[in-house]
Amino acid sequence: MHEIVWTGEKINALWDFYSRDPERRSQYFSLNFGRDIIRYVKQYIDFSNIRSVLDFGCGPGYLMKYLFDSCRSKIYGLDFFRESIEQVKKEFSDRSQFAGAVCVGSLPSEFKSGSMDLVFSIEVIEHLSDRQLEETLQEIHRLLMPGGMVVITTPNRENLEASKTMCPECGCVFHRWQHIRTWDDLILKHLIEKSGFCTIVCRPVEAYKPRTYRRLLKAVYRLFSRSSSVSSPFLIYIGKKT
Repeated sequence: MHEIVWTGEKINALWDFYSRDPERRSQYFSLNFGRDIIRYVKQYIDFSNIRSVLDFGCGPGYLMKYLFDSCRSKIYGLDFFRESIEQVKKEFSDRSQFAGAVCVGSLPSEFKSGSMDLVFSIEVIEHLSDRQLEETLQEIHRLLMPGGMVVITTPNRENLEASKTMCPECGCVFHRWQHIRTWDDLILKHLIEKSGFCTIVCRPVEAYKPRTYRRLLKAVYRLFSRSSSVSSPFLIYIGKKT
């Protein structure tokens, strides 16, 4: 057995496989929790003043779909996989709020500096190497206007080993959702503030719904590999560009 060494080619192959499978697409985090995340964020951000929103790491556009229904802002998408961006354009090109989506091979992107009022990055940072993480936070900071807002979610204190599987043909061991790092609120808050943001809220949450049901949480633990020993499996950061 050997641990996988993730490369761009391997990452593309994994997510291309997931994106082609309807059953696995149904497990995408933004599809299942995007609407509830937006509802949660509205406790802290007045969407009536938001003119432009970017979904950074938009995938097939599941969060964008909920954003169209939740605000009147112009909605943009950014992702690193061409198939996802093609799906976003096909799905939303006839919507008046849709302002475009770009596939990027590297950062910075083609979007202008200071062009966004709000950036969402949902379940992205757990996939990033140190270099990618630094570049991502720099890019989000660049894209936001002064006083612009960022929303970041990630698993809270995830047990990475619990979600690993092995290819019986080659013996390669890998996290089935390609997570490579785990977070808690103190580490996340420190890193994002170091990148030029003022924290509004950074906390673990049990669920994004107002009321939590035991059956729902058990399903979440199984689906997204949150450890059952962690009472609050989700972590959310909301901050403002300083």
